[in-house]
Amino acid sequence: AMANNAQTLDFISPSTATGMDGLTVSYTNGSATDATTQRAFVVANLNDAAATGTLESLAVFENRDINETMGNAILVDQTGAGTTTNGIQVTNSGGNITTGLLIADTAGGTLTTGISLTGTFTNELSLRNSETISNSANGTIALGADSGALTVSLSGTAATLSNTSGNLSITSASSLPISIANT
Repeated sequence: AMANNAQTLDFISPSTATGMDGLTVSYTNGSATDATTQRAFVVANLNDAAATGTLESLAVFENRDINETMGNAILVDQTGAGTTTNGIQVTNSGGNITTGLLIADTAGGTLTTGISLTGTFTNELSLRNSETISNSANGTIALGADSGALTVSLSGTAATLSNTSGNLSITSASSLPISIANT
């Protein structure tokens, strides 16, 4: 037990850069059968039996370098021939999670792109009822329904569907009618 003593691991690279992993945690699952959960690294906030011991963050990754750009704060990389099911999973096995993923610009600098998707995807976004949003063709954003009709609902006191350059076209496959209703 480390009690109330702060612990540090400090690594300083030599003046000539060399390839180095500051800390490596390796785990080999060599079990003949796999009926339980194995995890290589766990950080847990334990219950202190009082309602006053609130932890502000379970893990913090800070880039404190003031004059160089770091490539990735967190990198999830499938380097072997196997498969990773979820690169990052947010789940609530007990209790509540208010926001699954929050990207916040706290006015300390510039957050250029909130989310950037690059590479090849079948669907960029899969929603909870199996609807999808895909951008597999340049210039096309496809909304897909799991089955049946797809309804796009715009809410608010006013809704605008616009094109910033040129005409806005609404087309239907196989000469099917387009219905516009005022309800």
